Amino acid sequence: MIQKTTILIFVAAMGCWGLLCKGAMGAEYCSNHAEVDNLDKCKFFYFFRSDEAPADKRISNNLQIRRGDYSRSIALLVGIDSYPNLEVTTLEPAKKDVDHLEQFLKDNQSFDEVIVLRNEDATQQNISYFLRNYFGSRAALYLGKARIIFAYSGHGVESHDAIPGSLVLSAAFGDTDKDNLFSLGELHSILKDLARSSFHVLALINACYGGDIFGVGDTGSNEFNTRERGAHIVTAGRNDQPVWSLGGADQGSIFFDTLIEGITSPTTPAWPVVISSTDKEVLMYGGVITLGDIVGYLTKRFNNFIENSVTSLTYNQIYTVPWVGTVEPGGVHANGAFFFLGPVHHNDSELTSKDTWQVPSGIELSQLDKLSGNVIVHQPDKLVFNQPGLYSKRGFEISEHNGHADFQRVQKAGIDYIFVRSSVGSDYKDPNYKENIGGARVAGIKAGALHTFDYCANAAEQMKNVRSVVEPGSSSLPITLQFPSPGRGAEKECSRKAGWQRQALKMAAAIQKAYGKSPIINTSRYVTENIKLESAFAKFPIMLGDGRQQPSVNLGLKAPWSFWQFTDRAAVDGISGPVAASVFFGNSSQLMWLERGKNVALLAVEGKKPASVDRDAASTKRSRTVGAPRKSKPVSQAPIVSQAVNKPKTKPTNVVGGGANNGGGASHGKGAESSTSR
Repeated sequence: MIQKTTILIFVAAMGCWGLLCKGAMGAEYCSNHAEVDNLDKCKFFYFFRSDEAPADKRISNNLQIRRGDYSRSIALLVGIDSYPNLEVTTLEPAKKDVDHLEQFLKDNQSFDEVIVLRNEDATQQNISYFLRNYFGSRAALYLGKARIIFAYSGHGVESHDAIPGSLVLSAAFGDTDKDNLFSLGELHSILKDLARSSFHVLALINACYGGDIFGVGDTGSNEFNTRERGAHIVTAGRNDQPVWSLGGADQGSIFFDTLIEGITSPTTPAWPVVISSTDKEVLMYGGVITLGDIVGYLTKRFNNFIENSVTSLTYNQIYTVPWVGTVEPGGVHANGAFFFLGPVHHNDSELTSKDTWQVPSGIELSQLDKLSGNVIVHQPDKLVFNQPGLYSKRGFEISEHNGHADFQRVQKAGIDYIFVRSSVGSDYKDPNYKENIGGARVAGIKAGALHTFDYCANAAEQMKNVRSVVEPGSSSLPITLQFPSPGRGAEKECSRKAGWQRQALKMAAAIQKAYGKSPIINTSRYVTENIKLESAFAKFPIMLGDGRQQPSVNLGLKAPWSFWQFTDRAAVDGISGPVAASVFFGNSSQLMWLERGKNVALLAVEGKKPASVDRDAASTKRSRTVGAPRKSKPVSQAPIVSQAVNKPKTKPTNVVGGGANNGGGASHGKGAESSTSR
């Protein structure tokens, strides 16, 4: 990287006037300092940011860029809207897609380089050059911290005879013209190679039969984790169906229009979220949108495209939903995934302090003096939620409904803790409790019993049931007392009465007396949305059992959360059926202290770690004989993700989008005259 900088300075010193410069060792330099193998390629750079420009802090934080290191966001957009050798010669939505993506990536997503190949410029040779050679060299230059997008909008053909599934280039005479098709298999291979040297790779393919690119086996992934590397492909549809556009004057494809809509829409989960639990309002949200979030948005919106929103007429076929998969070298898992920069929204009336704090996602907010990963320090009613994938400690809830688990596989899947249902109400005992709690502990996973509270039963009867199942010492984590969404009839009526909270507090006290640890209080979304919990619950570790990614604003307690159950449909290797997955706000040390019975979330509100509390207590005990107690300085709790990155002192030198056949590519189904098949 130093050598590269030297070359550029030397060229500038020689007086490179005009548009283009000749580089050292055969390299060619465009006027924007882009290095290419031939000056003719300079015209393909829609935008090239100078390396002096610092990266968006949200990117730096998620890529964990250290001082002196750099990242680069690069896109290659391929759009084919002209097919002069086919019966239908134009595909206007493809042009609109690239028009929209150019501006979106440059202005909205802070991309450093946007390269565009349209129509006759989008040859096999040019596409291969930028993907293989140019992107490969840029990824190497930035030492694995490159973020790469490849986007295509145009026609596609499915596999047939000896022709593989392919993207159709502008000069094609039909679906057998190999010289003007770009094989999806070759594209898959190129993306795999890029994945080896890049932090994030994302291919977005809007072409009929584009799902054919998934014709080979791919590995598992986490599409909600932005801080680890990963490579993915998202296609507008399956391998055996066309994809569509709406046909409006300024509309591109449904796929890319909806993608941009989702990223810029306030309805898509954008992290972090800061909530006032007492005022019951969102103070701020925005910053980062995960690939998992945007694929979920696309799927939901696609399912609503039952009729054409332009003509109000029904489509002639069932519209497909996007496909997503990894594109990794053999045996490599995509532990993370590409992310987008989301809109940021502030409630300025609540954010008035002169001090600023760098939130982990990179958004500067007022009033955030310190951040513990779940709450603003010293402000227990200001709850903080980041994207679930950023929290390092993860677990789930299990019961008899999940059958017999393979806990060794669960442990290898990176699970840190499990809540094992033991009992319900005053009489039901989970028959799999002993097997599950024992299996988890043998596998080295922290495990705790979970009792589902019955709103109509008294504390003594329920406590008797718990003690008949949960032996002292069998639950390494504190027992969880779960307040579920009630069923209809008597149970719902009981939940609306104030008396059940008194019974629950009695049971919590009984659990602490019998097992030596205060229970974890698991509140369902029904409880947080419909019932005001008594302030006495604020002293317990809290699990927010939302079951949704957007957290509820209605907890109503001045209490930080310890666990956040963000989905009830997670899949875990070794477990049958979906499970309710959660994250823990802190690190390994904090989880260990919680296991010992300390409410570490409350300590985080005070800006302290458990160890500092123990030192304070010991110091106070010694002071009884040697004098006044020594005051210890509170230890600030480290955020769950990294802080802002200092601006580097040195600097190195210095993407997004259809079926074709022998007769053409436009398709208009019955009642969908303005729709275009790709």
